[in-house]
Amino acid sequence: MISKSLLLKIFNGACMQRWNDKLRPIELTEMDKQAHKMMIAYFLGKIEEEEGGEKVDWIQIIEGGIYEYLLRTVLTDIKPPIFYKIKEQSKEYQKLMKWAYEQWEMVICDFEKIFFNNFISYFSQDNGNINRRILSAAHFRATMWEYNILRQFNSADYEEGEIKKRLTDEYKKFNSLRGIKRLYSEERKDKRNKPITQLIDLCGQLRYQLRWAHIHRMPRTSVLGHLLFVAIITYLFSVRKKPEGTYCEKRLFNNFFTGLFHDLPEVLTRDIISPVKRSISGLSDIIKKEEMTQMNDKIIRLLPEYMKKEMMLFTGILPLSGGKIETVSEFDDVWYAKKQWVISNKGIPIECNKDTYDPRDGELVHAADQLAAFIEAFVAIENGCSSKELHEALHELRPKLDDQKEERKPKKIPTKDIFKIVNPIYSEF
Repeated sequence: MISKSLLLKIFNGACMQRWNDKLRPIELTEMDKQAHKMMIAYFLGKIEEEEGGEKVDWIQIIEGGIYEYLLRTVLTDIKPPIFYKIKEQSKEYQKLMKWAYEQWEMVICDFEKIFFNNFISYFSQDNGNINRRILSAAHFRATMWEYNILRQFNSADYEEGEIKKRLTDEYKKFNSLRGIKRLYSEERKDKRNKPITQLIDLCGQLRYQLRWAHIHRMPRTSVLGHLLFVAIITYLFSVRKKPEGTYCEKRLFNNFFTGLFHDLPEVLTRDIISPVKRSISGLSDIIKKEEMTQMNDKIIRLLPEYMKKEMMLFTGILPLSGGKIETVSEFDDVWYAKKQWVISNKGIPIECNKDTYDPRDGELVHAADQLAAFIEAFVAIENGCSSKELHEALHELRPKLDDQKEERKPKKIPTKDIFKIVNPIYSEF
């Protein structure tokens, strides 16, 4: 079972400050960094898969990214040079890792024992395969993105040259990846001819946008960090033990990356809160139409052709052929059959749980999104930010997660199966 303690411990990454010994113009948190890393890993992995013909194991990339995030949340205070020195001392390093595993053992084992065992084995053996290299390259690219901001405000810092050299040297180790080669080649071009660089920059800019920006909260989560939280919750929902069996790999892939990218249009339109969208009849449709226009004009056009359909699916702007509904929403349960997308309000049929059907549980992503928002408000109140707006937000979210009489439920609630997943977790809060 996914427990309250597991979700709160995952959410702790939103409180963990990076580069906290440097002058920072903005907060740089571990959750934001890891979200950016996973977005970069998607771009690098797709380039390697489609242009290099490499066999990329997306489940390894997703789970490896989650494991690395879990480890970082307990070790993020150790500066990299010190961590690498510890790593050279085998006994001390093993003791440190044992301590790190213990911080997660109880909350993860409550969920799935095998998930915890995989967490340990992931760090006990690094075979340097393509999946690990993609994650490592994405890690250094995201770190360099942060440091390029900090350098402007820390020009007199005694470590400036050392940090720049270390990051550059580590990054160069991944020159054999086609995506990294592409990024290096774009450095010599003007801004208009840097599509992958622009995509990475746009994704990174989601850390500038605070969620619930009109309300004082602690911690102040960004849109970027929220997306990783939703993606991880969605993935945990997807891999839990189920009577109908395990989900196919493409379904797990679509569920995770829909969670990770579903709010990407907000880098263009900003995070418009739900009460504002609902305040005027038809306003939500206008916003959605504008999101589609801007996404196509400013983001989709930057993508290689082989990424466009997936990104449109993840962000809710994929055209639906032959039907009254214009697009497949990011929160629709959908699969692909007979050359068209099929939307269902009854979940994905068992016979469509195959990679060839390209299934995606949008309603599961929506449930994870609602639960993540609830936890953000709940933690803020627990931390003393007890504003009227936060209590109203909890009051609005509760009917979507709580077990109550049918007539009191809101019109838009998760289907029965999704509700069974979310309600026990909510009941712990």
